[in-house]
Amino acid sequence: MRSPPLYLAGLGHALGELQPLEPALADRVDPALLAKLREQGFASIAVASDGPLALARRATATLLHDHGVDPAHVDAVVYTTCSYWSAQATAEGGLGALVRAQLLGPLGLHRARLHGVFLAESGNLVSALRVARSLI
Repeated sequence: MRSPPLYLAGLGHALGELQPLEPALADRVDPALLAKLREQGFASIAVASDGPLALARRATATLLHDHGVDPAHVDAVVYTTCSYWSAQATAEGGLGALVRAQLLGPLGLHRARLHGVFLAESGNLVSALRVARSLI
């Protein structure tokens, strides 16, 4: 039996300020990696001063607004991050409690069931889409 197709009404994203590669990463990454990035043509990088949840809240708020979605009609939110083990999440009852308090609650997503996808690094998008598809 085939699963029904999954359609996305829209995707949201939020990035930090675009900065030149060298000054943004010089103190943060191995010089060999920086050289490889330059060799591959990378000249700039988006560096966010906000944390992952603030970026997620901004992206979600924009998505809800741009597509005219009433938060009360949202049944599920799939949240992905590579920042699972933050000290703040540990101190505030775990990442689920933190996401509910800083993302779902402020945006009125009180009915939405939270589904987390973590630690897949750059592969989180594919994992999140698979979870979303399984919810249909």
